[in-house]
Amino acid sequence: PLIFALPIQLFFAFAFLYYYMEFSAYFGVGVIAIAVFLNAILSVKWLELQQDIMKRKDERMRTTAEALFNIRTLKLNVWESFFFDKIHDKRKKELKAI
Repeated sequence: PLIFALPIQLFFAFAFLYYYMEFSAYFGVGVIAIAVFLNAILSVKWLELQQDIMKRKDERMRTTAEALFNIRTLKLNVWESFFFDKIHDKRKKELKAI
């Protein structure tokens, strides 16, 4: 499978790189290593940010669904402004996370 072939391919790629470029190949390998490391860090941060945004969006959608499900009660008791403010505040928190 590919997982076993990858180290062999990397070895030969770096060997040919060193063969053709000699010492300066180490700088290329260093740049690639730094890029992989930074990509891993940024991916973790992006995942955390996406999870936070989705959590806030779920809260807002839950409140919106509750309001739509109980629309008769809202209209009967004149609670539209209360639920509008509640949903609007959750939307502000969601946008603040973005």
